[in-house]
Amino acid sequence: MKFTRNVPFTKTLPAICLPGQSVPPFWKDNAVADFRKLIGATNPANAEAGTIRRLFARSIEANAVHGSDSDENAE
Repeated sequence: MKFTRNVPFTKTLPAICLPGQSVPPFWKDNAVADFRKLIGATNPANAEAGTIRRLFARSIEANAVHGSDSDENAE
């Protein structure tokens, strides 16, 4: 797994992501924007009530779900 972004948690991200189940969702129109609404803000403390991260995340690093932040990054 290769990470190209220079953000603090990328070194620990593979260990956090790999142990659990993975279910890739597929949509066509507005996929990134719609998925971001469903998963909530990266920081679970800032995520809206009812979002996956607000319900299940433990921290910014262990935030329960990964989602691209743009159409370009999703490709």
